[in-house]
Amino acid sequence: MKVRFQTKHLASAAFVLAQLASTLPAYAGDLNAAASSASVDAAKKAASSLKDPCAPEKKAPGEWDLSGNIGFNATSGNADTLLLTAGLNALRETDSDNYYASLQGAEGKNEEETTQRFLRLDGGWQHLYSDRLYAVLGVAHLSDDIADVDYRVFANPGVGYYLLKDEDIKLNVEGGPSYVWQKQGGESDNFLAARIANGFEWKLSETSKLFQKAEVLLNTDDTDDYLLNAEAGIEAAISTQVALFVKAIDRFDNLPAAGFLKNDVIVTSGLKFLL
Repeated sequence: MKVRFQTKHLASAAFVLAQLASTLPAYAGDLNAAASSASVDAAKKAASSLKDPCAPEKKAPGEWDLSGNIGFNATSGNADTLLLTAGLNALRETDSDNYYASLQGAEGKNEEETTQRFLRLDGGWQHLYSDRLYAVLGVAHLSDDIADVDYRVFANPGVGYYLLKDEDIKLNVEGGPSYVWQKQGGESDNFLAARIANGFEWKLSETSKLFQKAEVLLNTDDTDDYLLNAEAGIEAAISTQVALFVKAIDRFDNLPAAGFLKNDVIVTSGLKFLL
């Protein structure tokens, strides 16, 4: 009787041990998964806390973002050339309105003559009706000795829309009428134009980005008379206050002053300074 009792208890103990043994791998798997998940979360948290030492400080909403830039290219040998560009930019963004202004100029010379000399001033205001839809009012002034433009003034009201808009990439288009006053080739003129434009910016990382903008203005009285202004480039920070850039500026006038070419292109590299 005693032997049968002991045998019965031994069988029960063996059954319990077998059940525990069968569940241990599952518990071990759960523990490993939990440990792995915790490690991944910790790694992500550590990575998010790391910041590129060259990344500029983000501006608070409503604060002016100010910068200046200077570019210099020179060659010597069979031909001696010199190109200097400089500019200032200002941007202020709020929840409902954006304000911007820029000044850009260039002076270029070779051994015999001046090859580039222009100055352009832009300013404007955007009022946001939603996260993507906005109204815009912009003004611009251009003087270009090489294209024989004493002055060209633009007034550009319109509407725009952000096709893409997040922290890393922005793409907007806008359009509307534009009124142009100019003195070119010694003759003064003014006309109403149709204007379409776009802007694009892609932040490749905390310290680098691609940028592009362009506009086309078509004289409503003469469709052979149109203008194209465009700019594109890349920028990479080398400190929290300084970045390197390479960019191209294109100015096209389908009806230039007599004896002048239609297209002027500047390709330059230089430094951008956060102010």
